[in-house]
Amino acid sequence: MALAVDQLSVRFASHAGLVQVLDQVSLTLAPGKTLGIVGESGSGKSVLARTLLGLTHELPTAHVEGQIHLNGRDLSHARPADWRAVRGREVAMVFQDPMTSLNPVLTVGEHLVQVLRQHQSLSRAQALAHASELLAQVGIPDPVARLREYPHRLSGGMRQRVVIAIALACRPAVLIADEPTTALDVTVQAQVIDLLRDLQGRLGMAMVFITHNLGLVREVCDDVVVMYAGQVVERGTVDEVISSPNMPYTRKLLQSVPRLDGPIHARLAAISGAPPKLDQLPTGCRFQARCDCARAACLEAPPWQDISARSGYRCWLPITSTQECHD
Repeated sequence: MALAVDQLSVRFASHAGLVQVLDQVSLTLAPGKTLGIVGESGSGKSVLARTLLGLTHELPTAHVEGQIHLNGRDLSHARPADWRAVRGREVAMVFQDPMTSLNPVLTVGEHLVQVLRQHQSLSRAQALAHASELLAQVGIPDPVARLREYPHRLSGGMRQRVVIAIALACRPAVLIADEPTTALDVTVQAQVIDLLRDLQGRLGMAMVFITHNLGLVREVCDDVVVMYAGQVVERGTVDEVISSPNMPYTRKLLQSVPRLDGPIHARLAAISGAPPKLDQLPTGCRFQARCDCARAACLEAPPWQDISARSGYRCWLPITSTQECHD
């Protein structure tokens, strides 16, 4: 496996005590495949991404437990220096906002040269030549001239292409894309998605694709993990989860997506209420207060139910093909 995560938990120290942000998250990702991570804001998606990069481990208030294996290497107890050696070379990330991902006082060339020289034995001239090739690879015209530009001189789409070039500079085995199209208009979003898929096919890397857009999941991903309040509540192949969800929360997410084949004036279904605060989690199922299917059994925490090696769900009352919920 390119990436294997087992029982990963993250807690942060606060004035109220330890707050659990990730709760025993497990997932796997094979080389060349794409795993989608979906869920509402606050579900733990971005914390998971940063933990897979080793960034959470460096925070003095964070307590990380569980196992992370990258290309068979156990990073569960890696030191900060070990993570710095891995980050960028074996696992890299494309962040949400390219403007805040880039240092405004460094040129595009300096961004790339720093990454290349940190992980490869290259002279500055060699690194600049490679940087120009990387910009061309991600579709930036006149790459030599762009190396001298500062981020604010580039459009949002161009900045995101630069961020992708930086992430791919050392040909990582795993690329984490955290909402990579959020700040872009629709046309540029499509271009960035096409670019990521093309580069993944050419480089053979695995990709973790974090998004709230289930339409993109269907288009881009092989498998999908659904998160709610820090837990994985469902996972499986994209076809399984989107066509036949077991978890009522997954069904609610799917119903909130606009459909081209529906009535023109049809209202989108909304999920009532809001996710629980992580420092005030309910006992039992964390979705029970918002779930139309909740029963007395949901007052106790539902165990994880495996369907296969790749799929499963966390629910007492899973949806069936013939009825919304059953008991």
